[in-house]
This record gives sequence, C-alpha cells and structure tokens, in this order.
Amino acid sequence: MFTIEKVADECETILDENKCQTKNEIESQKEIDIIINPVNSPEKKLKNPRKWLIKIIQSPWFERVSMFVIIFNCITLGMYKPCEDHPKCTTTRCFILEYVDRAIYIFFVIEMLIKILAMGFIGKNTYLAESWNILDFFIILAEYVGNNF
Repeated sequence: MFTIEKVADECETILDENKCQTKNEIESQKEIDIIINPVNSPEKKLKNPRKWLIKIIQSPWFERVSMFVIIFNCITLGMYKPCEDHPKCTTTRCFILEYVDRAIYIFFVIEMLIKILAMGFIGKNTYLAESWNILDFFIILAEYVGNNF
C-alpha cells in the first residue's frame, strides 16, 4: 500500500494532474475508510460508539443470530391457530406465542436501531440503501401500526 508521502512525490513528477490524487484527497479517503470500517482504524480501542456499533453489525454472529430469530419466528407463526385463537386468546399456548411474538418484535426493533445508528438512515451506504433493510423497516412499521390501531 502507498504512503501519503510516496503518492504525493509521484504526483509531482507526473505532468497529467488527472492521474494523480492530492495529499488531501488521500487523507480524506483514509478518514472515510476508517469511519465506514473501523476495523481498519489505526487505533486499537474503539472510542466512538458508532464505530463500536459498526463492528457489531459486521460481526458474523450478528447475522447468525438474526437468521436464527427469523427461523424461530417462522416456526412460532406456524404454531398459531387463527380459528381457535380469534378473537380472544384464552389458551396457554396462545399466551406464550403472544409473548414470544413480542420478544421477537423487540429483537427486530433493536436490530434495526443498531443498524440505523451504525450506518445512518437515508443516503448512500446507509440503512435504507439496502433492499432487505427496507423490507425489515416496513415489516416493523406494519407490526407497530397493526398493534396500535
């Protein structure tokens, strides 16, 4: 990898300025890389909470836990008996499934908030830039609206 000084020295010898980045452009790109991926940060300790959240969402365990909860949610949704449980939930199974459903909903809200705080909400390379996150956002929003109206 090039150091800033080497690239700056090479830029002085090249006549075509379009082929060369200035020292400031290289430094700003380096800062952007550190913000986007704090693992590349020269600091060993992550002092900024946003960097800590970015490290969490980049962890393979974050994705694994999310996938497990999605599969578990599919199983619990299959256990509902709409004809028996509607309009009032009177069985123990129904009460347990309602509490599990609330816990899963809270998990997905927390997951969404972690991603939003780490990535930002709207714009390039943010939470709503990914189509799966858009789907998650609207599912969470629909669940909230459905339970409160």
